[in-house]
Amino acid sequence: APTERERISGRELKFEAAVITICATVIHALLGALLLASVASVMITLLYPGIGEILRHFLHYSWMHYTHWYDRQTLKPIGRWDAFILHVRDLQLIHGFHVSIDGRHQEDGFVTIQFHATEDPYNVVATRSVPVRAIMQKNMNPFEGDNVNINITSWRSILVVNIMYQQQNGAQPQRVAGGLWDPWTGRLLRKCFSNATICDPDPGQGGKMKLWDFQDLIDSDGKPKEGCYVEARVNLSPCNGLLSLQMTHLGPRPVLEERDDPSDQPSKESVQGPGAS
Repeated sequence: APTERERISGRELKFEAAVITICATVIHALLGALLLASVASVMITLLYPGIGEILRHFLHYSWMHYTHWYDRQTLKPIGRWDAFILHVRDLQLIHGFHVSIDGRHQEDGFVTIQFHATEDPYNVVATRSVPVRAIMQKNMNPFEGDNVNINITSWRSILVVNIMYQQQNGAQPQRVAGGLWDPWTGRLLRKCFSNATICDPDPGQGGKMKLWDFQDLIDSDGKPKEGCYVEARVNLSPCNGLLSLQMTHLGPRPVLEERDDPSDQPSKESVQGPGAS
């Protein structure tokens, strides 16, 4: 028969085992609940318009980064998910646009369309100037052939569009209309991954992501390849018609190398401007 000490020792072992089992069960339950809560919160966030599309893009981009888009030698990221080049082409003022100053319609002078991102207001790109009379003519698109690249620098960035008017006498241009457009929409962000197979099928070759060329997205007949662009319509205020734009995601901006010494040559930023690529 077991002695009294053996009985006490056996009871202690059983008690310790019970405590360990209970603690392990609680920890597993907490971890499981935390995991389920995290998954549920992500799934709920994905359903929200706007922020859900940004999160979906971040998750998709992260997956592509860890499986394809990385430097083969250093394993460092070669592009930023929240910074990219927005390419705009086929600009057209539609649905009753007119140049009005102090309530009077203007028929002389020139109009230019300017773009910038809210996070980078001093980097302004613009189309060429076109006569007001050309805009007023039906079935005519004076901005045909114009294309611009805008650097989107953050997931907070909104595209600002300004219609600038300049009189023939060379006076200072003035804003006659404008509008905002959110580039963080799912239909545009998805072009990042579909265009990559055309513009940069092997990113990471040579330790960097190639700067995409929008000409790769144009067919031999001069028209965009099917599915490469999306149309956006910007409401111009005050009550001044619509601006129709063909846009696409022209690739992530590269991650610039940090300068360890002030004498080091700074890394070159992505090109921004009319027809830049």
